[in-house]
Amino acid sequence: MSYNLIYGAWGGYGSDGSGVNSAWGLWYNTNCTSQANVSLSDPTVGHALSLALRSGNASWQFIHIQCRKDADDVYAFDGWQADGFGNIGTVYNCSGTSVNLANEFSGFLN
Repeated sequence: MSYNLIYGAWGGYGSDGSGVNSAWGLWYNTNCTSQANVSLSDPTVGHALSLALRSGNASWQFIHIQCRKDADDVYAFDGWQADGFGNIGTVYNCSGTSVNLANEFSGFLN
């Protein structure tokens, strides 16, 4: 099975040509200036993993599903393990609305 963090993106995602927009992100504040992230201990893969609101955004869902299809075309995966970090505290979308990540998963996965 392939493994993927359902709402994560590597640093620099807004300029890597993927089409992902930082406005789709998860933020620790209501004005989109402090993006939620998780520090990584391995400096070879970057210093932080940004948290993007994949599950609640149709454009992000489209990009994510296309990437999954590309991987499935190359590798013989039996399925996909979607994962998250659990409770990361209160986070917001760029409209300033708090986001309940538990509620976001089911809509995306369905």
